[in-house]
Amino acid sequence: MNEITQTWLKLCSPDYLDIVMDKAPLDYSYLLILEYENQEKLFAVSRYPAKYVNTHISRERQNGVNNPVRVYVSSLIFRGESVKRILQKKLADFRNSRKGRYLIPETAFTAAIKEVFSVVRLDNSGDNKIA
Repeated sequence: MNEITQTWLKLCSPDYLDIVMDKAPLDYSYLLILEYENQEKLFAVSRYPAKYVNTHISRERQNGVNNPVRVYVSSLIFRGESVKRILQKKLADFRNSRKGRYLIPETAFTAAIKEVFSVVRLDNSGDNKIA
């Protein structure tokens, strides 16, 4: 993931997310990628990353599923849901339909992230526009 670290505002354990992230301003959100021990990834979008991850972990714990081991959080994105859908379409071949997660080779994941985020300029000021 070193090649695309400029895309991500934070990469951390789910345990620390509520310490390092604030909520997004109205009309903006964060793209979250939750990564599990088996390298599966789950895509999500939220204005409140810590709240989303904590709720997700609680729900998965009830279903006996392992917790994510790391969370990638993008910089603020305008229309984050659209960015998530584009990424999911590009990576559709790697989707595990039973879980809704993606088992993606690192090269394919990196290429998709680079392609999608080359169109969306990310910065921490919240002033994200199409490049």
